[in-house]
Amino acid sequence: MACWVWFSKNVPRWSFITWLAVLERLSTKDQLFRWVVVDSQVCDLCGIREESHRHLFFYFEYSRGVWQSLFARNQIPRQPLELGDELFWKGKGFRSYCYKLSLTAVVCCLWKERNGSIVQSKAGAAKAIAKGSFEEVRAKLSYCRALKDSDQNRQ
Repeated sequence: MACWVWFSKNVPRWSFITWLAVLERLSTKDQLFRWVVVDSQVCDLCGIREESHRHLFFYFEYSRGVWQSLFARNQIPRQPLELGDELFWKGKGFRSYCYKLSLTAVVCCLWKERNGSIVQSKAGAAKAIAKGSFEEVRAKLSYCRALKDSDQNRQ
């Protein structure tokens, strides 16, 4: 599984946060509550459910909106799977690289937004998070070596 997170030309911070998310080692409120660090397990982004890795990254409307934008942008006509299953998505070439890069960027952006919502007591719009992650991916891709100009790479 490590090769799907720690791949060539990925941003190390994105890989690190995604790796912790896959291992369920990020300090979500359900874990902090068990360690008696916080007194509530309620998610700060939705204010309704218990915050866990699965909830934060896949099971509530906010993160679903971000994932649906990611899938639409990468022309993937399906619903998102669990994070571990998404990492095993098979593909080759530039399109696969863009998808894996986008996946790690979205996980990192969702985690950053979660932390920001705790500090500032407000969350940004899901579309803004998706757009921000796409801009970060675009910036990363602009530093990559020149690619062969082909129809497949232009998609």
